[in-house]
This record gives sequence, C-alpha cells and structure tokens, in this order.
Amino acid sequence: MTNQPEKSSDEESNKTLVRVLVIVGIGIPVLVELLTLFNLINVQLFEDEKVVKQHAQPVEVQEYMIGDTLFADTAVPITIADMLIKVSTQSWKFELALSRSRRIASAGSSVAIDSLKLKSGEVLSDAQKWKMDKASKADTTTFNWLLPSGDMPTMLYMSAQQSLPKDSTNNLQQQVQLGKIPVRYSQDSD
Repeated sequence: MTNQPEKSSDEESNKTLVRVLVIVGIGIPVLVELLTLFNLINVQLFEDEKVVKQHAQPVEVQEYMIGDTLFADTAVPITIADMLIKVSTQSWKFELALSRSRRIASAGSSVAIDSLKLKSGEVLSDAQKWKMDKASKADTTTFNWLLPSGDMPTMLYMSAQQSLPKDSTNNLQQQVQLGKIPVRYSQDSD
C-alpha cells in the first residue's frame, strides 16, 4: 500500500507541473499581445497629435530653368532665355542668357548678377551688370563665367534696380536656385 500514495502524489505533482507549464506557455504570449495592443492604442490615440506637431512642412525650393521668369512679381521681370555649360579640353564656361520682358516699366532699369555659387561651395564673385536704357535696343544679353573643371553652378545671387520718378531707385534682390543645366562639349576653347 505504500506504492499507491506515491503514485497519486506523483500524478498530482505531474498535473500541477502541466498546469503551470500550460498557464506559462499560453499566458506569456497573451500578455505580450495585450501589451502590444495597449501600446498601439496609446500611440494612435494620444501620441499621434505630438508627431504631427513635430513634423513641419518642408520648404519648397523652386529651381529655375530655361524659360522661367526672375523678379516675376516686380516691374523688372527677366526671363532665362538660355543657360549652358560649354566644356572644352582647356576650360569649363557657364553661359547665361537673360531676356527682358516687354512689361519692364522704366528704361533706366538694370539687372546685375552679383555672384555665382558652385556645387563645391565656392562662390565666384565676378559681378556682371546689364543696363536697360533707351540707347540699348537689345532685348537679350549673355553673362559668362569660367568654372573650375568639373564644377557646376547651383545658385545665382542677383539684384535689380528700377528707376523711379524724382531720381530715386528701387533695389531688389533674389537668390536663384538653378535647376538642370545642359552641358555641351565644345572643341574650341573660346
């Protein structure tokens, strides 16, 4: 008779062990799933507003290309007629052709390109000016810069002057982010 109480005691401890293992085996995954669900609900309901406030709208940078108008909202609108990088064995040359609009209010206006920023970060400060007076019948002018080999222009720093009545002028400034510029190979090194 001593064998029987040991069997029931062993059976009960086996049953208890199985119950504990089943509870742990099922309970832990259920607990993990519940914590994940509560975390998702918390994030969706309460932290979504914070995330929206943290992300500011990106500033749209306008890139100017051939045909775009500079100083468009002023009395001195200028159009990019052409831009081109001429590459030869001796040099890289950036050519920018600007056309004045028929809407230019006064004949004493002028446009200047103060400097040119390159992709490498270098700034070419070779200022060039175009005076639009009555003596000048040209509607288009071309600006030229010699570039370091392999470098591309990315930004123009421009200014415009508009003559106003009573011997005064209106000075305007604009930074022009340049878009894609065509590159052409040229055999002559002009």
